[in-house]
Amino acid sequence: MSRFFFNDRKQLVNDAIEGILLSAPHGNLVKLDIDPAIRVVARGFSRIGLPAIPLNRTGIGLAEQLIALQRGDVLVMMAQKSAHREGQTTLREAKRLGIPTILLTNATDSRFSKEASVVIHVPRGGEKGKIPLHGTVLLCLEMIILSVASTEPQRTIKSMKRINELHRGLKPGKKSG
Repeated sequence: MSRFFFNDRKQLVNDAIEGILLSAPHGNLVKLDIDPAIRVVARGFSRIGLPAIPLNRTGIGLAEQLIALQRGDVLVMMAQKSAHREGQTTLREAKRLGIPTILLTNATDSRFSKEASVVIHVPRGGEKGKIPLHGTVLLCLEMIILSVASTEPQRTIKSMKRINELHRGLKPGKKSG
């Protein structure tokens, strides 16, 4: 299982929507992002039992990450107007594999918007959206995580219990096994 997301650091921060996530045959989520905050979002999905892996490299590093994409994954992407190469290449690979794409953006008329399966309009703030405020995107992502978690509460509880068990075994003075 793999999960990936896409984030154009210069623009916005990214993520998912429940309908496509739940309809994915493998239940995988993918996210591309250079922003360190995306790791927190990926951890949020992993904690509820949906492993998520941020695509957080450029150049050959991103190409190496993209080969891990597989049918059944879901790509969550964050971008604005600029159709940068990383985003275009990621979308092409997702399309080739039949991977649905969820785009979080303020630029609903962008090239990326035309290629996405689902577009979620997320305002950026400031004068005509020119001031990149990531808070609204992160809030949107948190809402998506909570919504997805509520659709399968048993999976979420099972995952959280196992994480806590593993964590207890990692504490100093605790013996494992």
